[in-house]
Amino acid sequence: MAKIALLIVDDHIYFRRSLCRICEINGFHIIGEADNEQQALVLAEKLQPDVILLDDDSPTLNSRLVARSIQRTNPQIAIIFLSILYINNKTIQQIPQGDYFFLAKDCEVDVLINAIKKAYWRA
Repeated sequence: MAKIALLIVDDHIYFRRSLCRICEINGFHIIGEADNEQQALVLAEKLQPDVILLDDDSPTLNSRLVARSIQRTNPQIAIIFLSILYINNKTIQQIPQGDYFFLAKDCEVDVLINAIKKAYWRA
């Protein structure tokens, strides 16, 4: 089976690089990184990741607009919003209006890994 291809979007380089490393160690394929809205849109279209991990806290990134734009042209791409504000970091929630998932940035690694798999399989 092919590895799940990820695009990671976060304006904090240390968090983004740490997330890349954690995902690589756990068998995912990092096909791109972005630190702003424009990069995220361009890379999503060019690279066609399976799942995008998208910062939902950035003051420079309108993550909801980015997600809608990406899924309008690439509905097969699953999107996980990551935030420091989410309270329930034990579960991943699917929003009925689309394939958006929400996860706390401080969740355990196994929760992150399972969330990526769930988003990929749309479970």
